[in-house]
Amino acid sequence: MKKSVFLTKGKKDMIASGQYDEYIFASPVYRFDNAVCKILARINVKLRLPFLVYFLGDWAKNILDYDLIICEGLKGRSWVFEYILKHKKEGCRVIMWHWNKIYENEINPQAELAMHCEQWSFDADDCKQYNMHFNTQYYMAKEADYDNLIKWDLYFVGSDKNRAELIKKIEQYCKSINLMANFHVVADASSKVSTGERFYRKPISYEDNIKNVIHSKAILDVPLKGQHGLTLRVLEALYFQKKLITFNSEVKNLAFYNGNNILVCHDETDIELIGYFLQQPYVDTEECVEARKYYSFKEWMKRFWRLNSD
Repeated sequence: MKKSVFLTKGKKDMIASGQYDEYIFASPVYRFDNAVCKILARINVKLRLPFLVYFLGDWAKNILDYDLIICEGLKGRSWVFEYILKHKKEGCRVIMWHWNKIYENEINPQAELAMHCEQWSFDADDCKQYNMHFNTQYYMAKEADYDNLIKWDLYFVGSDKNRAELIKKIEQYCKSINLMANFHVVADASSKVSTGERFYRKPISYEDNIKNVIHSKAILDVPLKGQHGLTLRVLEALYFQKKLITFNSEVKNLAFYNGNNILVCHDETDIELIGYFLQQPYVDTEECVEARKYYSFKEWMKRFWRLNSD
């Protein structure tokens, strides 16, 4: 087995830095997870100073040890790919991983820089459009020291991204049948905020998000227009054994799909099915247990080797 490393966001990433298998590692992009370290690293990049390695995680000083390096394909990570391509050993595979749809924040898979890296995505449609390789999303459920008290019937977290109108309708329906909904929608460029608008909330940490998941009976998943790959909401529901309400019809094709656990809404008219659905108990099937292993970070990393050899 060859040595692989995934570059994480740091403390805010669900993947903690460390060794996950004899040959699988995770390391933060930056040595220290603070603004000073990130600013100094970018100054070194801009001025082409020779001290950049001192502001990067352990992966940088050990870069010649790796046969596979994976980093998110965000525009803000362009300089990271340039560093990797310059310093990696010959034969080392470099993967630009797109775990978001190809929108304004992602490096274009057809850009000059991208041509020097393997392009992989979680979204099958994007893979077809940009001729990329496919891998699933991954998930790592951290140990959570919270009580399991259910406070809300339905929970959503995410930026607006033109989803607010639908989410508001679901919230109104929940109120009409006395369901407790906790919808944490963050305003963005697509938001139409009116005077006195109280619908939008401030961003929260991923740790607080998980706390809310644990305290909820079900999770609401509203993918972006044109997105068919799984969001983290689907995997959070799977790993924390929560019921799922999703507008992604592809979920019906998953091995762990179960009508007791997952309600697939095709349009707004299906919202009225939510009340009855939430009355049914969650059933933890054998397929759910197997899926938690399949979507784990370690198995996800291994698939980059297996799928590449197919």
